[in-house]
Amino acid sequence: MKLPTGARQRIQEALRQLVADVDTARLDIKALQGRDGFRLRVGKWRVIYHRDDNAMIILVVDAGSRGDIFK
Repeated sequence: MKLPTGARQRIQEALRQLVADVDTARLDIKALQGRDGFRLRVGKWRVIYHRDDNAMIILVVDAGSRGDIFK
């Protein structure tokens, strides 16, 4: 599924904020339950990602609507 342009821009901005400050409290981030990784909520969209603090890497695994992302 291709994300709409507006959603894509909001997600890109949220990821920029995440990269600038991984421990930011301004973003809606939760640890995933039952598997490794984190969930970043941007409006009705969800971004699933893993992070490696030692290498300072954030790997985006998937992005999509709430109904689709957790299937």
